[in-house]
Amino acid sequence: MKSINKRLVQIAKRALKIDPNLKRLEQVVQKFDKVSAGVATFLHLVKDAKKEHQEQQLELYRARETGSL
Repeated sequence: MKSINKRLVQIAKRALKIDPNLKRLEQVVQKFDKVSAGVATFLHLVKDAKKEHQEQQLELYRARETGSL
């Protein structure tokens, strides 16, 4: 049984080396991984900017509320 498993692993590794589509797929998946990491950082920045904007709007609202118009 072990020899069959070992043989299947060898065949699979060879197939991965031979098939150019699988190599391209691996590259695309790696790029998606990098992009997703960048998106997480971007979303964090957007969230912080939105929070800051809301705080500024609240300050402006309070200033208008107490000021004379």
